[in-house]
Amino acid sequence: MLKLRLAAHFVENIGVNNEILYKNIKTEINGLRKCYDPKELEKYSIDDEKLAWMLFVDGCAILQAVYMRYGKDYNLTPNELFIKNQLLTFVYSDLFLLENQIPFRVLELLTSSSKNGEKFMKAIRRFIDDTVITPADMKEPQSHQQDSEWWPQQEGERIHLLHLLRQPNRNKTAPFTHLS
Repeated sequence: MLKLRLAAHFVENIGVNNEILYKNIKTEINGLRKCYDPKELEKYSIDDEKLAWMLFVDGCAILQAVYMRYGKDYNLTPNELFIKNQLLTFVYSDLFLLENQIPFRVLELLTSSSKNGEKFMKAIRRFIDDTVITPADMKEPQSHQQDSEWWPQQEGERIHLLHLLRQPNRNKTAPFTHLS
């Protein structure tokens, strides 16, 4: 229920029709499917339609939850979704569980259709940067303060949020290696 509420608020905030966003996911479902072990998808009888819907809802919910905490211009409005901080903490920690991984490309597809998309992606960058703190980060300004692009994705590359966390000593301006 919480995921659907978060997803609905994301669709409202991004300013793009939900059918267009869902179509963006469905259009690339073959490439997105390659991010998963085929045996796992078979085990749960996940066809393209189910996978596209799952990625759509999960991606929208992730973007909204992270934006609620890390969006610089986020302000709670009277009819806005209210979630206790403790519950959001569980949502954030769940993002990095192996079984909850969605391809980073899903987040890009959901945000690329709107001029509002960049504010959601900046919130994702701040979330990643605040989640991984290395000794070097403590001495230098955090990269989210610079809002630099630190994970350029190569064509055909499939990156997950967990992959970004697993590279604590990353050069934040260098591209990530391909996830196999």
